[in-house]
Amino acid sequence: MPKFLKIKPQLQAICFGLLAAFWTLNGFAEADVLAVPPTTGPAETAEEFTPPTVDSDRKIEFMPQFSIFNASSLRLRTDTYEVNYGAVLEGVPLFNAALAVPYAQIGNFSFLVNTLLGVGTVRDVYPVAWEATDTTVKSRASDRIRLVWIPMSVSQEVRYSIPGIPFFQPSLTVGAGGHLLLQRNAGVLPSEDFWIPHFFFRPALTFFDAASTAHWFGGFSFGVSWYRSLGGKNELQGTSFDLSLKFLL
Repeated sequence: MPKFLKIKPQLQAICFGLLAAFWTLNGFAEADVLAVPPTTGPAETAEEFTPPTVDSDRKIEFMPQFSIFNASSLRLRTDTYEVNYGAVLEGVPLFNAALAVPYAQIGNFSFLVNTLLGVGTVRDVYPVAWEATDTTVKSRASDRIRLVWIPMSVSQEVRYSIPGIPFFQPSLTVGAGGHLLLQRNAGVLPSEDFWIPHFFFRPALTFFDAASTAHWFGGFSFGVSWYRSLGGKNELQGTSFDLSLKFLL
């Protein structure tokens, strides 16, 4: 008789019992792995990075602007004379027209490209320094001059919408352009035209902005501009106080 048939019945029963217990435990382990208990709390998700949204759904703004330009230094020079306008000039009223074209909005920041063209005129007696050899001309130390002022510029404006404060927006504008000065005179001084390139920056506050709505009126803004000429023999430095109305196109 084979040896495994000689095993006592008690030993056989123990072996079968151990095999049955191992099989049962193995089945419970597999069930624990496969059956995931339901989540009772809030599901935890990985925090995703949300890029800033860019929204250009804003209207073009037409802005009539009234400015008072105060020149701390303004000198126009030629080979024969120099006119020191800054010694007398106190304030030049300028009437400007500007267009603001919005092209992006990232979060609370709005980005606009502005173009401006204006005109103003003053007439007064200004000191003139002559370099000519004619004594009759050199004796004239001043002359009555009418100065036509035509500013033009292109600039970048950034506005910030303060959360919870919808009725005004701070803004900063940085740009460059030029002042075309037409010197007209009925006396000895000749009539000439001068071009002075400049750069400027302007902090401002916009009140009751409505450029993202269906309204035709976009509020008004008040700012102060600082100007400085970009080299050359003609010199210009000054500040401008600007009041603008905004109409939505």
